[in-house]
Amino acid sequence: MTGNELLALLMLFAFFGLLMVGIPVALTLATAGFVFGYLGFGPLLFNLLPHRIFGVVTNYTLIAMPLFVFMGMMLEKSKLAEELMEVIGHAAGSLRGGLGVGIVVVGC
Repeated sequence: MTGNELLALLMLFAFFGLLMVGIPVALTLATAGFVFGYLGFGPLLFNLLPHRIFGVVTNYTLIAMPLFVFMGMMLEKSKLAEELMEVIGHAAGSLRGGLGVGIVVVGC
């Protein structure tokens, strides 16, 4: 077993050990990651960390997620989604599968 494999196993045991002690999951992940990252990479880890954080912050997919949730909340609070479903329900009339079509149109 190489040194990296041993560090990975020790990190896994440390993670579960910290969880069993009662430390919250977020702090456990951060602590185990920083400690074993420092043991594996040395001080170089803290030079790489700002680049990694910058890469995550500038990811357009991750930026779009909270905005999508915000849009959904605004549609719900303004009752616009309900009115749109009602209009599409009237437009679909007696069309077979009209409710499904309405949900797809309003949801997208």
